Amino acid sequence: MADEVGGLNAQAAPDPQELIIEAAERLLATDGPQKATVRAITEAAGVNVAAVNYHFGSRDGLMTVICARHMRPANNRILERLQQVDRAQGIVSVKAIFAPLVSTALTVWMHDDVLKGLRDFIFVDAELVQKLNVTEMSDVYQQMQDALAEACPALAPEQVRRRFSFAMATIMQVVRSHEFKRAPDEAGLIEELLTYVAGGFAADTGEEER
Repeated sequence: MADEVGGLNAQAAPDPQELIIEAAERLLATDGPQKATVRAITEAAGVNVAAVNYHFGSRDGLMTVICARHMRPANNRILERLQQVDRAQGIVSVKAIFAPLVSTALTVWMHDDVLKGLRDFIFVDAELVQKLNVTEMSDVYQQMQDALAEACPALAPEQVRRRFSFAMATIMQVVRSHEFKRAPDEAGLIEELLTYVAGGFAADTGEEER
């Protein structure tokens, strides 16, 4: 009987990783990354201060896991929408290719309190951005670049990759710096950003921006 009770207690024991993630998310949502220190997180989680390094390697590792967890559902939606983009005369427009990412990214990063708290932490660290790009965004980026190569046959593959990188840098800067409280026209911002990004792919092709 004692063994059965012990087994039930062991099963009911909270997962330290989940406790740490939940505590960090609460701090990020309410106070931002500056207040989400390792000490504050572990105190809120009720675990040893060394637990963050043990389970996640570092505070940066923890923040990357949290960011990826919140981004993943949005990335799945982007991939689904990319499969459904409208084709005009058999060709997908540049704006249509970027629309799923831009609209979803702005919605998620502007309205998810945890991701809002992570914006200044994640986007100023090129190493973290690259890690997220590889682990979470690679499928989205590859599908977009394949579609862009088809939509912009006048551009060489290297030009498509380079202009895609420029476009993503612009989008990330808008996501990081924009506050909808100052400009609540979210639909207008999305349309303006899409027009700007698409214009970069029309340059030097002798074609109008699609």
